[in-house]
Order: sequence, then C-alpha cells, then structure tokens
Amino acid sequence: MKKVELNSYDLSDEDLYLLMPDYFYKYSTINNNLKDSIANGRLWYNTSSNFNDPFDCRAYLNFGSTEKECRKNFDKFNRAFNNDLPEINKKVWNHLLKKPNDFNLMNSYSAANNIEKSIGVTCFSENYNNTLMWSHYADSHKGLVLEFKKDINGSLSRKMLPVNYFENYPIINVSDYTEEQMISIVYQVICAKGIDWEYENEWRAITANGSGLEEFDKSELSGVIFGLNTEENHKKEIFDLIQKSGYSKITFKEAEFQSRKFVVNYKKYKPK
Repeated sequence: MKKVELNSYDLSDEDLYLLMPDYFYKYSTINNNLKDSIANGRLWYNTSSNFNDPFDCRAYLNFGSTEKECRKNFDKFNRAFNNDLPEINKKVWNHLLKKPNDFNLMNSYSAANNIEKSIGVTCFSENYNNTLMWSHYADSHKGLVLEFKKDINGSLSRKMLPVNYFENYPIINVSDYTEEQMISIVYQVICAKGIDWEYENEWRAITANGSGLEEFDKSELSGVIFGLNTEENHKKEIFDLIQKSGYSKITFKEAEFQSRKFVVNYKKYKPK
C-alpha cells in the first residue's frame, strides 16, 4: 500500500485521485440490507459513534500554548464552521482559555463529538483477500466482497479519503490553517485511526448528511467475490439480483482453498 498522508490542505482532488487504488473493496454480510443496497444502488453511511473502535476519529487539536493564541485560533475555527456559541457556552470557553492545555483537550473532545453526529462514513479496503477482514466483516467467509472501480466522474471516488494510522492521537495545529483551509482538519479527524488497524488499508467515502443511505453510480460496481463458506443459494440469489438491477460488466469470483497453505485462491464463479 502506498501511504497517502492526509495532512495537507493543498492536496487537490486531482492529486488525490491519482493516489487512489484502481479498485475499492467492501466486505459485507449477506442479508436483506445488502440485497436492498445492490438492488437500489445505495450504501449505508454510519456515524463514528457506531464504529466498533471507540478510538476511531480521534485527534488532538492544538489551538495554541497561550490564552491569546487559543482565543485567536478558536475564533477563526468558529468563523470557518459558522459556529455561533450561546452566551452560556462562551462563559465556559472563556474560563478554559486561561488554561490552554485544558482548553485544547476539551476542544479536541468537542470536535470529535460534533463529527460523530454530523459526518457519515462508509468503509472500503484496498484489498479483497485479507483473512481477518473476511472473518470480521464478511460473516466468517459466508458473505461477500463488493468491488468498486475508481472513476473520476463517479459518486464514490469524489467522496473518497484515505485512512491514516497512528501510534498516538495525531496533533493538528489549528494555527497552520486559514479559515478556507479549515475543512482539512475535519478530513484528518474523520480519517485518523490507531496503528493496530493498519492491516485494513482503509479508504472512506464521507458525507455531511450523517448516517443514512446514499446512492452510488451503478457503473462503479465492477465485481462480486464470494467467500469460502458462502452458500450456493446465496451466490445464485446475488448473481440473479445483479443481473436484473441495471448493472453491466460485473465479474463474479468465488474463493477456494489452496492445498496445504493458509492461502485462498479466487476463481470465476458460474451459477450451478
């Protein structure tokens, strides 16, 4: 995996597109929600408060080391996001401003809390053959993986950002950004994750609409990969559903054991 550092406001959409992998893979359990997603070309976006990792989307926002610096950067931050603080909140912040370390900690928590409520995320991997992810996210190989291709005009590629992995909370210096560049801070927080998860090689499509279903372009779905334990009736049902739901040029594969190795092969799937 080529590491993409999401820490610069000057990384243009075109630059990011060039750094994206050619395909994104979504591990899924086969259930009615998945069938609805396939039939209607929609994916579920979740808020980080419902993620399985309580440390997800955490960062340390540094507004400054003095009351003056903190106040200046806090005002800039609020202007950028049109935050109009109630008077009672202003009194709390004014008190905390006298203690910059406490102020930065509280604001870091507050920013994460706001992002939890307002930003929706749906997750992908650069890889379709990760054993742990098949077990964790695809019902112990009884599910499947959806393959989406990179498309500069597609709805998913326009929303996609790389996850960065850290030993400790990343430190984001608010003073490094202008009001216009402040959205980069949100991107960095929503894509910050602990180093233990690095094996996932994750990319995230994000929306400002919070949790809910969002459509993708059906031309972006390019393949389906069934697991080692996917039941044949489920394979046939998904195969038939895709055939009648307006997709084209979809490749179907299924996993099979490789003799005497902890390795999975993937071959073309043909309905029986």
